[in-house]
Amino acid sequence: MSSGDTPAPSTPKRVVYSALLGNYEKPIRRPVSCDNGSIDFVFLTDAADADPGPGWRVVVIEPHFPHDQVRSARRLKILGHPAVNGYEQTLWIDNRIVLKDRGLRLFDLLDDADIVVPKHSYRETVHDEFVEVIASGYDDPVAVRRMHAISRDNGVLEDEPLWTGLLLRNNSATVRAAMERWFDYLLLTTRRDQLSVNAALAGRPSVTIHRLSIDNGESEYHEWLNLNNLLRNRSVQMWRPPYRRPLLVIADMIRARPYGRKLARLLTRLGVRVPTLT
Repeated sequence: MSSGDTPAPSTPKRVVYSALLGNYEKPIRRPVSCDNGSIDFVFLTDAADADPGPGWRVVVIEPHFPHDQVRSARRLKILGHPAVNGYEQTLWIDNRIVLKDRGLRLFDLLDDADIVVPKHSYRETVHDEFVEVIASGYDDPVAVRRMHAISRDNGVLEDEPLWTGLLLRNNSATVRAAMERWFDYLLLTTRRDQLSVNAALAGRPSVTIHRLSIDNGESEYHEWLNLNNLLRNRSVQMWRPPYRRPLLVIADMIRARPYGRKLARLLTRLGVRVPTLT
């Protein structure tokens, strides 16, 4: 190279990562390789015997929330992990996704964006996604409605929903700030991350977002595997109201009424037990 030539730009340090915690589903064997060694593959799990296939580096971790596998896994998706946070570009893929080209073409989309995320290919609006989650019993309706109100306040209910089975990001301070906001919503409201991603990204002009128009089931970049291949334990994802003893249900109903707390204190002074915790 002569002294006047411009050096070719170096390839960013890239990683594809996925995670599986608890007994939600079995890991899919997805052998991977990158001929030029420009992409690493990291699989985060709490199972020491997990085998995602050749080419993956398995990192055994402790769930961040031992009693909440779902939010622990979402935390890895949204905020990452020390095993992947040192990379300049990351590609998250759900356990059900098999990449067709090891992510090479997907990473190229980050040349013009900070975040690349597909549009939801079979839901028209964010509002429609909220309706489906409640109708299917995927999460606590109260928590879902709380996120619905936040989405309304952010003006995104009529936007096209996003599908987070694939998630490409440049590792920058502005992107990390958006991800922290997203995870805050996940802690405050519903654990269904696709209900909060639009609101989390709204009003962030410093973050360039490429909304990718692909079929979520299969595209030139990926294949979404059929549930029959996964031995999925659906009960982990489904929401069920926690059991409360009938006396506790009555006590909660009393305190929820106008002046109910005063009534409960009066009954207690009169010797009538109005329970609080048990």
